[in-house]
Amino acid sequence: TLWTGSIDLIYQKADGSYQIIDYKSDSQVDVEKYRRQQDCYRVAAAKMLGVPKDKIDCKLWFMKTNQFISV
Repeated sequence: TLWTGSIDLIYQKADGSYQIIDYKSDSQVDVEKYRRQQDCYRVAAAKMLGVPKDKIDCKLWFMKTNQFISV
């Protein structure tokens, strides 16, 4: 499988872990549609930052419904 995309926002939290926020403009909230994409983002970010994957959380922000959902 080939994935293309980019991480919209990543920041370090006060506890030293990281948070990835991915903006979505879909009208329907479908977390499963993006689960594999977020897993790839987590792996890539862990490699770039030199931290374990479990130190990186991913959230989707569905802008049309203003919902933040953890992945």
